[in-house]
Order: sequence, then C-alpha cells, then structure tokens
Amino acid sequence: MMKLLNVEPLTKEAFTPFGQVIETEGSDHFPINNGSTQRFHKLATVELGRDADDAIISIFRADTLSYPLEIKMLERHPQGSQAFIPMERQQFLIVVAPPESEPDPSKIRAFISNGRQGINYGKGVWHHPILALENGSDYLIVDRSGEGNNCDEHFFNADEIFTLDGRQYFKPIKRGQHGSALHRMAQPPSTLGTHDRWYRMDRCLLLLRLVGEQPEPQEPSRWTLR
Repeated sequence: MMKLLNVEPLTKEAFTPFGQVIETEGSDHFPINNGSTQRFHKLATVELGRDADDAIISIFRADTLSYPLEIKMLERHPQGSQAFIPMERQQFLIVVAPPESEPDPSKIRAFISNGRQGINYGKGVWHHPILALENGSDYLIVDRSGEGNNCDEHFFNADEIFTLDGRQYFKPIKRGQHGSALHRMAQPPSTLGTHDRWYRMDRCLLLLRLVGEQPEPQEPSRWTLR
C-alpha cells in the first residue's frame, strides 16, 4: 500500500527542527543607505564544521523528477549547513528528517515553498536532493567547502519508502493555456514560468515552436541555444 507524505505549507515555526526559512515576510528589518533600502538582517546562519572551512556561494540548476516520487533516500551534510534560495520566485518541494544518526521514516516531513521563501538546512539535517517543479530552475546555494566528507546518504528499505505526490504543484505549458504565444510574450515577467521568461529573451520563434504554433525547423542547428 502506498504511503503518501502530506505536504505542508512552509513556515518558520514548522521548519525550526530542520533549519531556517529565508523570507522577508514577518522578519525583522531596518533602514540602511540613507533610508532607501530595508535590510532583513541575519535570516539564517551559515554553519561550518572546522575553522579552516570556507562559506561559499554557488548556483544549482535543477530539472524536475517524475511524480509521484518514491522517497527512497535522504542525504545530510555533517560538516555544514546548506541554503537554497530560488532565484526566479519558483516554488519547490522540500523533504526533511531530523538530524539523527539515521533518518527515521516516521519523522519525515514535506513542505512546499511559495517561491518567495528559501531554506537553510542545519548541519546534519537529513533531506532529499533538490525537488524542482520547473525544468532549468536556478537556486542560489550557500554552503561549506573544505576537506573531508560532507555528504552522507541513507537508502530506505522497501517497507520504509514514502511517496510524494507533487503533481498538483506543476505548472506545465499547454497549447492555448495563455492564448497565443505572442500574447504570452507580452505578459509581465511575474506571471510567467521560468521557461517562458527564459525563451522570451530573443527566443520568440523557439517559444512559438514550443506551443505548437511553429513547424519544426528545417535546419536544427538554427535552434541551438547559446
């Protein structure tokens, strides 16, 4: 029998056992730059395992997985925290378990970010690798670089596996969903998905082809993305 994970809205209170939620809503702030800017201060803490470690900033570009998704494994970073911040306000799913010697299947929880929320996994917190809901989703990552192993993986037995049904959160591009492709090109960026915004940058013809309003090109090399 399939054991489904309940997906919870992501809140600071609910996520406290696993780290911090990075968001402006409800966070303390104060003016800087002669009042032209609000600083939302210390929304998360970077944890490093050793004095010689470095805190680094990277970008992950993630594609979606197939849903419903069986949660067959979780990983942890025993020597540092790891933050994920969506760069295009895209929603994403989060699966976590408390920082114990092994993840307890009965303590696994799932959350959905509203796209304006990032998260910072505390050191040693079990979590599933990034669960993007749009192909090509970019995330700003703040984590640790240094010597020694910093990634443990745990694989569950067959009777411990939960299923995450994330299909209700997908926003696929469908023929005619937003009218013609040219109409979609005129929409404000905030109303468009990651791919729409990407293709809109000098990719009008490619977008027309994507929604079925342009025949396949005769010269495939013309359509190579750079």
